Amino acid sequence: IILDASASMQATDVSPSRFQAAISQAQKLVSALSSDDKATIIAAGAQTRVLAPMTSDKNALKRALNSATPQDTGANLRDSIVLAS
Repeated sequence: IILDASASMQATDVSPSRFQAAISQAQKLVSALSSDDKATIIAAGAQTRVLAPMTSDKNALKRALNSATPQDTGANLRDSIVLAS
């Protein structure tokens, strides 16, 4: 799961913010994982950050999402996609 952590995600055109809406959607994806599924949480900001390495532990994935914060920078989505692949 790649989470856009750029400054534009702080916009409030979606309540309470684009970033919180993205967190909510990512939480739903994590909740929908089966016990055999694994996921990684990657934050795409100026620098790509792995918030949670590949795991099937839903609680660890949710904790990583809950600790994520947007940055006052752009996002390097290319590096995030390369890392994810």
